Amino acid sequence: MGIVDLREVTSDRREVAGGKAVGLGALLRAGEQVPPGFCITTEGGERAEILRAYERLGAGAVAVRSSATVEDAPDASYAGMFDTVLDVQGPAALLAAIDVCRASARGARVTAYGGTGVKMAVVVQQMVEAATGGVLFTADPVTGCRTAMLVESAKGGGETVVGGRTRVERRLLDHGDPMWAVGERLQRLFGSPQDIEWAIDPCGTRWILQSRPITALFPAPPTAPAAGRRLRPARPGRDASRARRPAVRADPDEPATRQRQASRRSRSPRGARRAGPSRPRPAPAERGDRTPPPGVRRRRPRADHG
Repeated sequence: MGIVDLREVTSDRREVAGGKAVGLGALLRAGEQVPPGFCITTEGGERAEILRAYERLGAGAVAVRSSATVEDAPDASYAGMFDTVLDVQGPAALLAAIDVCRASARGARVTAYGGTGVKMAVVVQQMVEAATGGVLFTADPVTGCRTAMLVESAKGGGETVVGGRTRVERRLLDHGDPMWAVGERLQRLFGSPQDIEWAIDPCGTRWILQSRPITALFPAPPTAPAAGRRLRPARPGRDASRARRPAVRADPDEPATRQRQASRRSRSPRGARRAGPSRPRPAPAERGDRTPPPGVRRRRPRADHG
């Protein structure tokens, strides 16, 4: 089937509808405010079939978006690699925009990213006239903190923020912010931290334009031991001695090798490296006994010509 309503695109159709269409379908079925639309699958769609779907959508301004089969995956988002054409009006412009999206699967950016033989579906949605738009990250993309949410916003659609074409306002969200609730809801829906593109129209309606996994986060820190889990008991001798060892503070101006040597010395005290009692030091030689040891020549005194 060449044309599929977005509501009907499920995860088992990723290989023909692409990652973006699968994500939008999940959002629509979850009741999120998403612009309606249809997907032209990798199996294609005849010109007349595409134009009939466009008429059913209202034949007004639409956004034409790429939906590659490798796109918006948990391990590789391909963000910004494929083309999107906005504010498309009329049958001829629609067909031209579809060709642009399909051609972007063979672009230089995709090849450099490691994508070869990429299959491309295309999403067509009603265009949202955005007064404000932006991106919501359900985890801090800079620090990797999973308990913080960051919003980037600007006048116009979210594309202006993603494309870096305007001054962007950034802020961390409070738990009582409405956008926090959106982020929690979508992160729970998809099961991982999300990069969510949104827009608010002149009437104040908030639209979700897409949601995809954040793939560049630092690894999550290890979790604390579960309640009731037994921990290894401390060994009085060995563990206590480790706790008493002085810490060696690294000096940024000191070579790394010297720092490692100092660290080893602090861990292994000089006295601990010798087994058994220490040897007595020999008494110093009497000043009158100046006989050199065997094999060592006596240095002759210099003559005084004064």
